[in-house]
Amino acid sequence: MRVRWINFFCVALIFGMGLISCDNKSIPKQAISAKWNIEDKNSQYSSFEFTVDNVYIVVETLNNIHTGKYGIEGKKITLEGFGIIEIISIAVEKLIFSFMPENSNEKYEYNAMKVKNPIDDSSRTAMLCRFWRVDKVNDSSYSPEIGLGVLYSKAGTYLVTQTDGTTELAEWKWGDTEETMFYYSWGHWDYENSKVNILQLSATMLKLQEPGRTYELVLGQ
Repeated sequence: MRVRWINFFCVALIFGMGLISCDNKSIPKQAISAKWNIEDKNSQYSSFEFTVDNVYIVVETLNNIHTGKYGIEGKKITLEGFGIIEIISIAVEKLIFSFMPENSNEKYEYNAMKVKNPIDDSSRTAMLCRFWRVDKVNDSSYSPEIGLGVLYSKAGTYLVTQTDGTTELAEWKWGDTEETMFYYSWGHWDYENSKVNILQLSATMLKLQEPGRTYELVLGQ
């Protein structure tokens, strides 16, 4: 774990034309469940990511991170504690939307491109890529990590939410074809490429081993 303690909407229903099918009630969650990079390099935000278990991760160009739960109603996506997105158009690889930050009357329009998932789809990927909470650590010097939230996504995102609500963002990738271990990096794979063995992975339990300690995590809320 080694946490560092720093603080047009769908106007066409024809998938073959590149637009995502949707109905009048709600945008399909599977259509937005991905990481989307903002095309404008002068934007305040660099990416918006939505996971299948209703977690959003927004990264600012200055690396500030916003995360929480999201909900979909029609073409509106509410990001709890952060703001409201309205979908203008969505295609397989491109998303155009407006965003109004919480406690603001200003709307900003963004064009975003879907990031190709670096993590291959598999049953173990699907099982790992959820939100977990640290329940036990076998090293008393690491007891402050109990309660930490840990999220892995198919976009290679590794997000740690500390008990005080602050967040740390890294990347992860499988380390073997059997998917029994993975690596993570805080430095875009330039350094700190740490190895983690998976001792147990089930629908409700995740047990991880790093040198000198093991962690038991339970499915989070």
